[in-house]
Amino acid sequence: MKKQPTHIGNFQVTEGIGRGFYSAVYRAIQPSLDRTVVLKVVPISIYDYFQKDWKFECREHAAIADGTPFIANITEQFDEEIDFGGSKLFCHIAVLINIPGPTLEEALKNPEKHGIGPRTAAQVAADIFEILNLFSQYQRFHNDLHAGNIILQKMTAQTLRSGVIDPEIRAVAIDLSSILDASRSGCERLGDRQLAARHISALAHAIHQKGKAMTDLDYRVASALRGLAEHLSPSLDAQRMMTIDDALLALRTAVAVADEPWRQRLSLHSFGDAYNAQALESWHVPELWFDPDNKWLSKTTVRGPQVVTGMRGCGKTMLLRALHFHARAVQASINGRNRNPLIEIEKDDFVGVYASCQKLLNTQEFGTDREGEVNLPFERLFVAYLRDVVQVLRHIRSLDNSALLNGIDVLLFEALRPLDMKNIAIPDSGERAFEHFLIDLQFQLSYGQDICRLKMAPAEAFGHLAAIVRKSSPILNNKYVLFLLDDVSTRYLRKETVRELISQLIFQHPHCAFRITTETQALHRVLLSPGGSAPADPNRDYEEFNLGNEVYRLLKEGSIGDSMEFVSEIIRRRGQQFKDELYRLEPKKILGDIPLEDIAREIAETTPSSPARKRVYRGMRALQAVCVGDLGDVIKLYEKIIRHAKIGQLPVSPEKQTDCYLEQSASLVHFLNRRDQKKKTLALSFAQAAGELLHLSAKNLNATLRGRIRQYTKLYVRVGPDPDLENVTAHLMDLLDAGVFVYDGGGPRTKIRDNDPVLHFKLSYRKMLGLSSYIGLSDRDRFEPPDKTLRLWLKEPDPKKAAKILVDSEAKRATMYNSDEQNDLSQVPAPKRQKVTITKKSPLSLPPQAHQLEFRFSPVHDREVFCPPSLGITVNHRSITSMKDKGADAVILAMGFEERARVSAERLLDAVRPQKAILVRYSDDQGSEIASLIKRFGIKSEIITSPEELQMATHGQERVIVDSSGLSKPFLFIAVRDVLKKIRNIGIAHTLAKHYYPRNSDLLALGVEPGKPVPSEVFARLGEVLMGESGPYQLKLVHHEDASPERWRSLIASSSPKNDRLLHLLDARGYDTTRILVPPPTTPRRSVALTAVELAASAAESNVGLIEVDTNDIEKAIQSTEEVYKDLYYKSGANVEVGLTGPKVHTIAFAALAAAARVSFAWYVSPKYFDRTRFTVGVANTDCFEISLRPEVE
Repeated sequence: MKKQPTHIGNFQVTEGIGRGFYSAVYRAIQPSLDRTVVLKVVPISIYDYFQKDWKFECREHAAIADGTPFIANITEQFDEEIDFGGSKLFCHIAVLINIPGPTLEEALKNPEKHGIGPRTAAQVAADIFEILNLFSQYQRFHNDLHAGNIILQKMTAQTLRSGVIDPEIRAVAIDLSSILDASRSGCERLGDRQLAARHISALAHAIHQKGKAMTDLDYRVASALRGLAEHLSPSLDAQRMMTIDDALLALRTAVAVADEPWRQRLSLHSFGDAYNAQALESWHVPELWFDPDNKWLSKTTVRGPQVVTGMRGCGKTMLLRALHFHARAVQASINGRNRNPLIEIEKDDFVGVYASCQKLLNTQEFGTDREGEVNLPFERLFVAYLRDVVQVLRHIRSLDNSALLNGIDVLLFEALRPLDMKNIAIPDSGERAFEHFLIDLQFQLSYGQDICRLKMAPAEAFGHLAAIVRKSSPILNNKYVLFLLDDVSTRYLRKETVRELISQLIFQHPHCAFRITTETQALHRVLLSPGGSAPADPNRDYEEFNLGNEVYRLLKEGSIGDSMEFVSEIIRRRGQQFKDELYRLEPKKILGDIPLEDIAREIAETTPSSPARKRVYRGMRALQAVCVGDLGDVIKLYEKIIRHAKIGQLPVSPEKQTDCYLEQSASLVHFLNRRDQKKKTLALSFAQAAGELLHLSAKNLNATLRGRIRQYTKLYVRVGPDPDLENVTAHLMDLLDAGVFVYDGGGPRTKIRDNDPVLHFKLSYRKMLGLSSYIGLSDRDRFEPPDKTLRLWLKEPDPKKAAKILVDSEAKRATMYNSDEQNDLSQVPAPKRQKVTITKKSPLSLPPQAHQLEFRFSPVHDREVFCPPSLGITVNHRSITSMKDKGADAVILAMGFEERARVSAERLLDAVRPQKAILVRYSDDQGSEIASLIKRFGIKSEIITSPEELQMATHGQERVIVDSSGLSKPFLFIAVRDVLKKIRNIGIAHTLAKHYYPRNSDLLALGVEPGKPVPSEVFARLGEVLMGESGPYQLKLVHHEDASPERWRSLIASSSPKNDRLLHLLDARGYDTTRILVPPPTTPRRSVALTAVELAASAAESNVGLIEVDTNDIEKAIQSTEEVYKDLYYKSGANVEVGLTGPKVHTIAFAALAAAARVSFAWYVSPKYFDRTRFTVGVANTDCFEISLRPEVE
């Protein structure tokens, strides 16, 4: 049968397809019907030998294939003598329908020719499971499902599949000759599951063959397939084999995370996860976002440009994401229940496409200067929106395969017309190539490359893109296109850039408009008209929607019941994401309730040292009152409190609640102090003045029985004409930028007095900053310092003196006790639920099953099957003598100033004599002792001074040992990463110092004790301790790989007593979620490291999780890093960065991660000064270990 026959009966053989254990398969022409068929040929003697029943098998084949597209159906069977090039055999022949396309075997031999990209590979894997599932239903095993028995059917325009990963492909089994009711897997033959695992692994390898050309999507899908293959092939002693159902579910989950994220379920690891909406994908917004009566939706979907303003944390990003198509599609599935969501979406008269300015235009993205200029901002935005349109169209097609009028690449080809591509060829080979082209274009623009430019004004270009979107699908026909641009902020962009962006994008167009979010003060500082020559007029050029003011009014106006219900509903929606009963309880049951006037009275009646003072801040009303619009404060504070909650012991004790308030306050003040000590001075002075006046008013009330307790939470000022006007206004704006104050009722207003303009500022204090001064929480009183007094207060550097300025100013006011009381909430009785209209949510469901992937599972699952691949990192501890036995081609040493660097080099070179020493030199005045040591041992050496030189120096070395003792973290990271990538193995020698700065003895003297939290007041005095280094600090980019910028950004870092490094990194870059390795607090140094992270967790804008890992435990560091990475990258779909902010052992673990997996960035935080005499002292033991990676492709 090795020779192909020319005829089989009346059939003309055209080609061979494959050969299996029993049979050969051919394509042939059936002349009587002029059609192509597939013929399966089996020698009768073979079936007789194995006592197999041919006719029975054909009937089994027909029964299983009936009604399914995954098995090639059998139409006839007969026996015939066949001439195989002169050798004749009597054979059984089965006639199967023809499946056009290559076999899987052929496709894997040439993946590029046959278009095996990430989606095709994932679809083939899914179809293989469909095939196995069919056999499972019939309680049968295929037993010969090799790659030649599977054809990859190319779908036509008429047969495109709906609701699948890749609609253009289907895997079909053609030969069922080995089908039995038992598996034949064993020592010589692979069973169905093992063969499936082999195919999936080969598909992952096919994607990996792209090497450097592999995109982030390629890597994610390939890794998901590899992980699934690993779980399908457990060891022989495994207790439980993965079921086909579990495998299908795992594949669906993995593909959803990588390529169809709108199918992904919301998963909050902690109550505060995604409180920063930058970390929340649009399709999850409907589960957490609360818009009373949908009034904000109606206000933000009107025609014309609109700027959405408000303080940070008021919900601007959440509101914008709620307008995104993906959010509307999920909301439509909720509203429509079992109907196709597209029916509900048709009711919208708009479609939203989204881009984050913070991720696209942030000059810190590659560690550049914060004040750096953004290159080609409008080109970047145009390409980003085009990429989002691709995702929107893919989402629409996943709901209804007939909803698009053509392929996405064809529909959007004309969208590129506004770009001058500078002779760049646009691919014409399909959707995948078009998407990759856009991804590559976006990356090159982000690197600052001038590869394309808009040929027309932004208004015309985006108008053209809107026209293309509107014509792409009947669903989108005539919809108003909203370009949603989030977070245009002066925090990371120059004022000139913000001015240019907003001014150019608030154009008027009949078919589209921008929705731009920014802080109110940024808008009022920089905005010009679209012409760019005069201040923009909100009555003419754009509409401002102040969400911060809307939230603030909702919190402060009306009944206390309305305000509390708004806050309660936000908490309630988060709580519903957890199974824990505590999280699902009404917030009022957790917190209790107490009038704000009672809180103020208790503060007035207690002394600072009395136990009663430590229990004043508690209750639902306090939680609502402390919020001035920053809903993130509410979420993070509630998260702290609920950790202390226990069923049967509710509400949480006043003492615990007050501790949480003060802890959150201390962390915010600490971060404010790091950013600008002057702003902290003003924030604390306001609180001190408010606290003092509260006590004075209470004494007056007790003495005269008149008046009431005063609770100062506002600042109303008038800034008149003066040479210093601009400076004073800038000070106030800076306080707004820092979150010390928020606008009370809108931005500054200009009034004319004596023909001169006077600016009126109405500001509300962020009460969370002042809780250590025990201020009242009710919005009843305000400071109104005169113009000159205001200037004195702004300039005063001493908090006590600044507080006195405010107190004295208030004492001089003749109308001191006639302050505004219209917002007095403290006396209002307990609420009756409920006046705010709450639409009760039905459980969230994804689109109906008919529009899901062909997995035969409900779209929402109570269980999860998560199959990330192992990263293949192993650690083996070695003695220094065992290092000698293995030898070394090269040793990497640092020419550093620490004593341990020299001693460690001596110990290593006494045991190991490498052929070459690679010496890292930092400066000419360091490392002479190391150089002499190398000379004494007679070892050939090469001195390098940059990471680039280090990469070249390790090239071609087969066995490398790195002495980490004196290496700075950037060099250490690059050495470990590169050697592991190249040769998959590296030796490490790590010598500890006897003492590190800051020293434990110094910290003990300051009041830091092992195992105990470091009080915030002690933490603030750490500057008194010799740290061995000082700022200012600067970010340095150590490692970078391309990653899709629209994905949310996560950080894995580690803590250190030199806490400013970590705090600087968190402050400089916006992370959506952060995981930090922290040591157990067994020494004062470790207590400081832990407290620094806890403060960061309280004040950072991302959710921060802590993982306990000892400072020098390499195995636990690698294990924990891998677990966190799998959760963030594979399960959550985030981009992962690492921060080299802790001990060197953790840096080694992060480098191993970067060698084994995809890490988008690695950052080193560099101090300006090192104190060589106070860095480390003495030398302790040397630890040696070996890190290995499995072969790159198994």
